Amino acid sequence: HGFQLASWEFDGVNDPFISRNPTKPTPRAISSAQDLSALSGKQVSGSYYLTCDIDLGGAEWTPFDLYGTFDGKGHKIHNFVITRPTDDKTASFIGENHGEILSLYISDYSITITPDKIIGNPYTLYVGGLVAYNFGTIRFVKADGYINAEMPTSWPDSKYAVTGGLVAVNHGDIYSSYVVADITVYANLSLTVGGLVGNGENGQIVNCYTTGSIAGQSYEKSGASGGGIVGQSGYYQYTVVKNSFTDCD
Repeated sequence: HGFQLASWEFDGVNDPFISRNPTKPTPRAISSAQDLSALSGKQVSGSYYLTCDIDLGGAEWTPFDLYGTFDGKGHKIHNFVITRPTDDKTASFIGENHGEILSLYISDYSITITPDKIIGNPYTLYVGGLVAYNFGTIRFVKADGYINAEMPTSWPDSKYAVTGGLVAVNHGDIYSSYVVADITVYANLSLTVGGLVGNGENGQIVNCYTTGSIAGQSYEKSGASGGGIVGQSGYYQYTVVKNSFTDCD
């Protein structure tokens, strides 16, 4: 579709692991699946960058929370699956982004959440191709994968599903990013599904594009919202969309 990922250079910020001096730490290279897997399930600060494409070999992935910078340098992370939501009922490559994600391509992933894999009685399930909650900045990212999420019908408190091709809930900024969506969601009471963002609570989306297909079903037929870019805007604040378009079915 003509989407090009940019190449960026680091200035080296916020890395607690390796530093040249106390004020200008060195970014940390990720050169293998083992390097990347070391972040899985953790809260990560500092600066990281990919030196090559990373094939995760079809492994189950647990998201990490980002409080620094993750630069793909135009490389790809691919071939991973997510079948189990975290304890806070999120399913995504990164759980919370409080920093910056840039110049990254994630592809050939499958996020498939079925009732038997959900532990507890979640009120809401949050699913995003890249991030569940975005409080930071995302720029020059492409996501091309498969999402299928189903809430347990037998649990009375399991009501809502919020799903986005890139981000489930957005409070931050998303620039120049592209999603090939293949999303299907089922929820008991209500659902929100968007090609790029499920629920837009704040921030902005600029120069973004989505294609593919999105679908959802509410079993109790009491409410559903969907959109090619944003599924639903927030009740009190909302995400501003500029110069973005979709041809999602």
